[in-house]
Amino acid sequence: MIVCVSPSSAHFDETQNTLRYANRAKNIQTKVTRNVYNVNRHVKDFLVKIDEQRALINELQAQQKDGEAAAFAKFKKHSEKRDVIARDGVIRIRAAYENSTQERQEKLTNMKKLRQIERRISVLSSLSAMRKTAQGIIFELENSRQHYHQRLDKINWERAIDSALQNSVRQLTEVDGSIDGVEAASLTREAELLKANAGRDALREVMDQDKAGDASIMQFNTPKVYSGGCYKLARPLYPISSNQMDH
Repeated sequence: MIVCVSPSSAHFDETQNTLRYANRAKNIQTKVTRNVYNVNRHVKDFLVKIDEQRALINELQAQQKDGEAAAFAKFKKHSEKRDVIARDGVIRIRAAYENSTQERQEKLTNMKKLRQIERRISVLSSLSAMRKTAQGIIFELENSRQHYHQRLDKINWERAIDSALQNSVRQLTEVDGSIDGVEAASLTREAELLKANAGRDALREVMDQDKAGDASIMQFNTPKVYSGGCYKLARPLYPISSNQMDH
């Protein structure tokens, strides 16, 4: 405690307060009371409290470890389940792709026939000299083209793959309620890759058929003309179909 006692009038207030509190202090009496508790008892109580706190800390740490272990186990279980579903999804998608071989082959056959018909229509339509004769053939080919268009529209081999993909994605969603994930994207890529490969292979075979030329699509009637003392092959006058060649 800092006090100020000075005869100077500049410190009158501080000196007065000091003397006033000093006068009060001389009347203060200290009462001595015996400690009713044993020191060892206090120490024992503190030790008990320390043990209780330590036990509580250990319990909380154990609970934290158990919680972390449970969370990790749950995460691991979900991950394993998602992996299993993803693998099963790939198997189902590939099985659906394999089971659609007949429909894909039928679609390819129809695509080839459709391309043949369209090429024949294109050739016949471009020959103005054979327009009258070709009208009936074009009419039949148009009917055939519509028929194969309808057959192509009815064939939907991709539906089995899409169904397998949707079932797998739905099962993945049921695991933790999340539709976004590597497994779903992987299944989608697998399905799209199979469909894209099938479409590409079909188009490649159709293009290979186109590159083979018009020999199997359109045959030409090539008459002979007498010139220079011998018969020579004249230029093709008009195209005829394979059915007409048979007759």
